[in-house]
Amino acid sequence: DGQSALVSISPGFFTGTIGNLLGAGDVPAGGALILVELETGALIHEFATLYTPMHPVITADGLSAWTANYGGDGPSDVGSTVSKLDLVGGSVELEFEVGPRPEQIDLSPDESLAIVSSAGDGAIQLFATNAPEATLSADLVTSGDSSWVLLLDDGSERAFVTNSLNPSSFSLVDIADPMAPALIETVMVATVPYAATPI
Repeated sequence: DGQSALVSISPGFFTGTIGNLLGAGDVPAGGALILVELETGALIHEFATLYTPMHPVITADGLSAWTANYGGDGPSDVGSTVSKLDLVGGSVELEFEVGPRPEQIDLSPDESLAIVSSAGDGAIQLFATNAPEATLSADLVTSGDSSWVLLLDDGSERAFVTNSLNPSSFSLVDIADPMAPALIETVMVATVPYAATPI
């Protein structure tokens, strides 16, 4: 609505090896997920997910959001859930298990399908947003560290995945059957890819 923002306050992977390599310093554990008023900074809602979310995606109508709940980088703080939030009522409508360290989430243009990456096992999964737990797909492992995920909106029934490590690459995935995603191709790159955006 242009009046509020959903803010994920998360250490993500900056408390571990990657944070040390990047010189992040002492990043505190814990975090929060809050809805704030942009003009004043006032807190509207705070959402109590089981693990600290790393990446939220908001539905087009602004009424709901989905979060990939990464947790932290310590061995006792491994997140493993996805949540659906009611942004109007300020509640967690649903939270369900996916895989270790869910990092990024994306919705199809009609918001009927979602894709989530789990960095802890390098896998992606898909689910129908109207019945997430019942339609959660089998894992498709794309690397040792799947990062960003995109559901392409070109009618091709494909998804795009950036793989940060083992191997550093990106993958194209066939999602014609969302319950059984299949790898089309993986392309190696010389750097460490993390994010992606459609053009």
